[in-house]
Amino acid sequence: MARIAVVRESAPDERRVAATPETVRKFIGLGAEVAVESGAGIGASIDDAAYTEAGALVGDRSSVVDGADLILAVQAPEPASIAGAKPSAFPRNLRLACTSIGRSAARMPSRTVRRN
Repeated sequence: MARIAVVRESAPDERRVAATPETVRKFIGLGAEVAVESGAGIGASIDDAAYTEAGALVGDRSSVVDGADLILAVQAPEPASIAGAKPSAFPRNLRLACTSIGRSAARMPSRTVRRN
């Protein structure tokens, strides 16, 4: 089972979040375990309880990234802040994340998949 970590954005004025509760449910439905850093959705008006209700584990950054196969973020986090994740854990976008867990991004809502 792939472990996906969603981290809180640290860039000033960044209000986006890399995954919504809807995408968390989709990843879990595809067989992944999803962990979300506490406060990751605050800028997008999504509280931790919404992620918990969607089935994600919510915790601090170190517990969320520990052993992660994939890390989802809008902007690349500082490498030191994701220590504990697997070396290949940071994907470029949601489509790559789906491919990495062996599933098609076609099952994901199109508004969440960045087209390259």
